[in-house]
Amino acid sequence: MLRQLTPATTLIEIYKTLSTEPLEQPEELKAFYRSELNQARGKDIVARMQRLLANAYQSVPYRTFLMGHLGVGKSTEMSRLIQQIQGQFEVIRLSAKELDPVGFKVFDVLILMIMEITERTIKIPGVNSPSFNRQLEEFQRWFDVEKRLFTEATDVAGSVVAGAGMTGENPIAKIFGFFGQLRGEIKYATTRKREVVEYRLSRIPELVSLANKILIECNQLLGEVNNKEWIFIWEDFDKRIAPERIEELFITNGSVFADLNVHAIFNLPIGLGYSGRAKQLPFDCVAVPDTPIFTADHQLNEDGLLALRAIVKTRVQLNLFASDQLDRLIIASGGNIRDLFSMIIFAATSAAECISEPDVTQAINDLRLQYRNRLGTSEYDKDKIEYSEKAKRLIAIYNREPESDIPSPVLYVLLRSRAVLEFNGRGWFGVHPLVVDILADQGRIEPDATGKVPGGSN
Repeated sequence: MLRQLTPATTLIEIYKTLSTEPLEQPEELKAFYRSELNQARGKDIVARMQRLLANAYQSVPYRTFLMGHLGVGKSTEMSRLIQQIQGQFEVIRLSAKELDPVGFKVFDVLILMIMEITERTIKIPGVNSPSFNRQLEEFQRWFDVEKRLFTEATDVAGSVVAGAGMTGENPIAKIFGFFGQLRGEIKYATTRKREVVEYRLSRIPELVSLANKILIECNQLLGEVNNKEWIFIWEDFDKRIAPERIEELFITNGSVFADLNVHAIFNLPIGLGYSGRAKQLPFDCVAVPDTPIFTADHQLNEDGLLALRAIVKTRVQLNLFASDQLDRLIIASGGNIRDLFSMIIFAATSAAECISEPDVTQAINDLRLQYRNRLGTSEYDKDKIEYSEKAKRLIAIYNREPESDIPSPVLYVLLRSRAVLEFNGRGWFGVHPLVVDILADQGRIEPDATGKVPGGSN
């Protein structure tokens, strides 16, 4: 949680009120969330998701993918959703950071979901279901036949976490200890033998069947206590994980999640959501669009500027910025909240009494260099696209050429790097202002009659 919930009045206090982490606590949302942001974006995805979940309550499970650029505010929007559905739903919020980013498999995601919902259901006062206990025993037996395949390294990794759990003959203590071992293995999945992975993958249908028995039972037990239903919110699949791993999870094994009998929202990398394989996803996508700082014809968008000014104002007194310097930072951020906050913090480190023109210029130049580096190839890019091809597509998008927004490997990479932004929920694409600067410096975009480059950070 942030250390201060009132606007910073000094440069030192900026570090207490600005954070690139999402708003999660109710008091943080109350202090810092501004509805103007969704007004500028042209849509409020939480309002729509809330209605769909209300329709799904005590009916068919609601499942969807949530996508958007890093720093656009996806996790904060999920915090808003959690607040608004708490009368009917109990939320289990999970992060892909709990998985081994290199070695995790679809069964790890399933197993983690089973463990989380089980542990939380067990802790509900008065819960005692013989059939529930039998299902947990059946779940444990799913692993029994493979024990001989485990490597010593896996057992050691598992025991690290297991030591923190409960021990003894009590059935609840035993299941918690068993779960502790599984969490350790999932976190360090690269230590598993290939035979274990192949064996478990061959038994996925059986695991899905077991999972559904446990999910349904946990839902019934929760409903008997407070008339609520469980919902999973999975985040961070767009961080640190290679695109091919995500495709394996949600496309190759998409039927696994389509068959799960539980409400669930899964974070999806924006590049995959716009790729040619998106039609193979097991359910629809909901996009958190970027905040438009420019219109499609490269004119300043006052709604976007006002929304981001309002957000900053809740955290920092505006007299800490010299004249026009906050607007310079907002424009250079391309409407991305994380980038905006990072630049403000960067500028504050060199500022004296207030954040002035040299401080802002330095912060913008630093971020522009980061965007320039992203235009190259990356180890996370499934398709290695040459810069000349990227530049050609960027110019086409900038000029609003027909078919420039058709999904392709080039667009996939540009979306992933945030060089291309998406507005109004698949309405139109734009080039990030800092990337416009880069293209202009290369002579690919000409300045206007005033000497400025429309849509750039100047």
